[in-house]
Amino acid sequence: MVIAAIGIYLCLASLVWLAGGLLELLASGRWREVPATQAPLLLARLIDHPSAPYLAWPVGMRRAMPTPVLTDTWLALVAVAGLLAVFLAAKALSRT
Repeated sequence: MVIAAIGIYLCLASLVWLAGGLLELLASGRWREVPATQAPLLLARLIDHPSAPYLAWPVGMRRAMPTPVLTDTWLALVAVAGLLAVFLAAKALSRT
């Protein structure tokens, strides 16, 4: 059970890391390097700042991010897409 929880946390952290990188790419036209090893820390910071998700990212990246409204909207869309993917995968696995 603990291993499954750790795996889920790491998957969510990777999704947050990817979402932030893609948001930066869309906003500025370039990928700002935040090491993938920082993904668990990003998710922990995101949980600590639910009303201001952009605070999860390093200061240098925060300055280049779009407005908080756009950032929040983007993260919500990515979260919905991730949940939909998990739901569809679970449904497909239950059929086998």
